[in-house]
Amino acid sequence: MDAKGPLDGIRVLELGAYLAGPFVGTLFAEMGADVIKVENPQGGDFMRRTGRPEWFAIEGRCKRSVAIDLGRPEGRSILLDLVKRADVLVENFRPGTLEKWGLAPEELWRVNPALVIVRISGFGQSGPYKGRPGYDGLAIAFSGLLSRIGYPELPHLPPPLPGVVLADYTAPLFAALGALAALRARDLDPNRRGQVVEIALYEAPLRFLGYLVAAYSRDGNLPEREGPFSPGAVPGGCYLCRDGRFLIVRVLDENQWLAFCRAIGRQDWANDHTLRSLEARAQRRQYIEKEVAAWAATMDSKEAERIFLDAGVVAGRVNTIADLLEDPHVQERGSLVKVCDPDLGELVVPRPVPRFSRTPSRVGRAPRLGEHTYEVLRDLLGYNDAQIAGLAASRVITGPGITGR
Repeated sequence: MDAKGPLDGIRVLELGAYLAGPFVGTLFAEMGADVIKVENPQGGDFMRRTGRPEWFAIEGRCKRSVAIDLGRPEGRSILLDLVKRADVLVENFRPGTLEKWGLAPEELWRVNPALVIVRISGFGQSGPYKGRPGYDGLAIAFSGLLSRIGYPELPHLPPPLPGVVLADYTAPLFAALGALAALRARDLDPNRRGQVVEIALYEAPLRFLGYLVAAYSRDGNLPEREGPFSPGAVPGGCYLCRDGRFLIVRVLDENQWLAFCRAIGRQDWANDHTLRSLEARAQRRQYIEKEVAAWAATMDSKEAERIFLDAGVVAGRVNTIADLLEDPHVQERGSLVKVCDPDLGELVVPRPVPRFSRTPSRVGRAPRLGEHTYEVLRDLLGYNDAQIAGLAASRVITGPGITGR
């Protein structure tokens, strides 16, 4: 196995804050890229001081932090020096912010024509809504995804939020893929030209609804909320077991249905040819789901899981985070690893995904604010100590120990 990651040699400048932009940087950093996180000297990324501190510990990992005031001309000059030495710049400011600072793509390409510029915003860089603020919950609401969540028989109740961040994690996945494609296109271009890779937060969850959009465009039927059941499986939901734990079961085709019937002792269902197809079972979903729920209520979740797995039925317990930390499969695969954070101590965190057979990803800690300002300005940009001290004295930059040099 090689010691270096698959993106070793790529340098990324990460601007912006919170999650959508920084997660692109995290993905690159985990795969070996040199990610330089440019932060405001006055507090840095908002994720450092809002919500749970573990959030920044995860999404700041493996990066170098430089604290530069981009609102000052001297700060923007430093950024342009960094741009000259970068392959990718990632930003998730509200549209127009870079332009206001004189850092529009055209200006960045003047100093580095090969730069790939990744831009993530709530509603995109164009369109009548481009100036609107946008965050994860609003993005999944605007996309139509949130309208799919909830019970169809209770339309007066608001749709419950998913409980996890969706758009702020999925939009960066598309953006990172786009950045890699743009780097490939640049390397195939005789003139090595960069380009803008741009995505609106809502476009990621909208992509998940592609088949529903296509169906509505054909027949004009607006899909209802799905409730607790999977539209492509009957039975297909979560069922409360005797021990108070939930079990998820999905039965799609005829073979799975027959195996399911044998597993729960319903030979009468197996013999009923009118229930063999998914479409036929969907017509009797209410009856089937009620019967399955009654059976599950008599079973311990682990025993029910074993019965289904032995029968080849797609099923499993609904895990908690505590379950995952103790699960032998998760442990053997090393899906969770330990890191030592200088402020929070030892943490258990998910390992980078995907995993590579030859060029491994890496797991590291998140940097302190401005931890690498001196290192980057001196070693990468070639600034001398007097220049760095002057910038620190005028509060353009900050970082541990700079003023004392």
